Amino acid sequence: MLPDENRRPRSGVVARATDPRFEQIVERDVLSGLHENPEQVPGWFTTAYFHHPDEVRAELADAGWSDVDIVATEGPATNLADVDSWLDDDERREALLRAIRRVEREPTVLGASSHLFVSARHGASGNR
Repeated sequence: MLPDENRRPRSGVVARATDPRFEQIVERDVLSGLHENPEQVPGWFTTAYFHHPDEVRAELADAGWSDVDIVATEGPATNLADVDSWLDDDERREALLRAIRRVEREPTVLGASSHLFVSARHGASGNR
């Protein structure tokens, strides 16, 4: 176990899960995709819409975009407490990057990433 000063903070959902008000917000987030912080509690984020990964491709196609590529920006390395040591070591960095590349476009894990990067072409044909 790492000393307290070296531990990363818990994720927002986990850290606030003990607050029933936040738990209700998360429940609504999952059901509707709309996140609202009606009491404007600092640290509980602002109003936002959380896309389900399956919605992105169709939404872009409806707007005339194609060749859609969706990549998770937070994956296997997100919770590594010692990520700097992995990145500083050539062999470990390459192993980590291979692990990330294996899953960054995997549809079944895109929803586990807090953020997605989407690229597309307007007016081009085809979809990935």
